[in-house]
Amino acid sequence: MSRFENTIVIRDKTISSTSRPYIIAEMACAHDGDLDKAKRLVDSAVEAEADAVQFEILDPDDNVVPDSEMYQILKKLYFTPDQWAELTEHARQFDIAIFNFAYDPVSLELGFELKVDVVKLNSSDLLHTDMLQRCAEVGLPLSMGTGGSTLEEIATALDFYSGHGGANVFLMQGVQSFPTLNEYARIRRMGILRDTFECVVGYADHTAGHTDLAKIIDLVALGAGACVLEKHITWDRSEKGIDHESALEPAELKHYVALIREAQVVLGEGDVTALIEPDQKYRLFQKKTIVAAQDIAADEVITREKVRFLRNMRVPGVPPTQFNLLDGKSAARAISKYDQIQLDDVT
Repeated sequence: MSRFENTIVIRDKTISSTSRPYIIAEMACAHDGDLDKAKRLVDSAVEAEADAVQFEILDPDDNVVPDSEMYQILKKLYFTPDQWAELTEHARQFDIAIFNFAYDPVSLELGFELKVDVVKLNSSDLLHTDMLQRCAEVGLPLSMGTGGSTLEEIATALDFYSGHGGANVFLMQGVQSFPTLNEYARIRRMGILRDTFECVVGYADHTAGHTDLAKIIDLVALGAGACVLEKHITWDRSEKGIDHESALEPAELKHYVALIREAQVVLGEGDVTALIEPDQKYRLFQKKTIVAAQDIAADEVITREKVRFLRNMRVPGVPPTQFNLLDGKSAARAISKYDQIQLDDVT
């Protein structure tokens, strides 16, 4: 039995191998430090009918060393706790879940204060024991990024997380290259994560947003077992903001979500082994059953030479594999040539 939940519930929606794909609109830093733009990005995720919008909450002072070039970039993108609260309140007007992509302990705690629905940890924090322990203690669903991480590192993180009581986790496969070249996508790795760690898995696409492949690559991921899909969004790629290379614009996001929703119908939900109406019609039309090869009188013994295996196309019959149930039995009635022989036709 797996240590981890195979069904994860976020608000009123379920993530599992038999549920519809769960779509996350990843806002990341596409807001460029502009709160109004961030609100518009939330609106675009809602308009596209994504299941969730993902905020990247970060605190430069708790994230990188001050003399780093990245520190200055993060300063420009930084939202204060009050601004995050305002953005969260804006999103709460709608039926959309909020993910906190927490980049540091300070931002993790802020997300808890804001009552986000899910926490995501970047692969940079895969081995951050303080953050893993807090996530396990709080118990919110945890999206664990695995980009640039070895299987051994992922195993270490999951062992630590479960060792502190965590079980509500799913793994996100994604290559952190913007844009990701097609040959680097390696979607099949996701299946290895699922089978190795017995976790729910998802795919975070970073291929070039302007290409046709970016609109359909997640269909490949669904076929490979993804239960969760994460897609970067931006207001306008031509503005060349953070991670714009892999992001979809609002109209593209709406088309993308609609395409995934169509695909989920094709994949099927619930028990896909059960025979559906077209299957039943096909069986009646196509399956061969046992029919009389000649007129058979009442009380006459049924033998192999007196039957044939043919399509009857009228009513369900006895399959050839069950001839042993008829062989050597006496006909309970007169059976005409080409009539189906049912089990209750013999004694």
